[in-house]
Amino acid sequence: MLQTLVAELYGTNYERQIEIAHQIRDIFDKTPGVVDVDWYVEADHPKFRFVVDKEKASLNGVTAEQVSNTLRIAVEGMDAGLLHQPTEKEDVVIFLRVPQDERSSVEDLKQIKVMGQRGNLVALGELVRVEKMTADKSIYHKT
Repeated sequence: MLQTLVAELYGTNYERQIEIAHQIRDIFDKTPGVVDVDWYVEADHPKFRFVVDKEKASLNGVTAEQVSNTLRIAVEGMDAGLLHQPTEKEDVVIFLRVPQDERSSVEDLKQIKVMGQRGNLVALGELVRVEKMTADKSIYHKT
């Protein structure tokens, strides 16, 4: 007969809940007959924040908004317009985004160039400082 074991933790101190969850998970792992131990705690994931050096950007004729827009378009993409084909029933959306192999790492993103006011191209890596952080985790609640 297949039985399911579930442990739910409640409390006001999230860090302490995680400590206890680790202990419970270890107990489940060591208990004979208990298989497929899993939990809803996400692993740490890195998050990178690009902070514009306003002085360097200004010297190159680039605004913080340009840096932000360039990064957003590179990573998320954007609709650039519609393609009207006379033989098609519906218009085709033109979507711009940097190819995945050119936006897969922080170093790739730092190589993307932005145009300054004087027509000069400047790599984002020269205009930003990258801060590595840990992304916020989802907290699951029972409804």
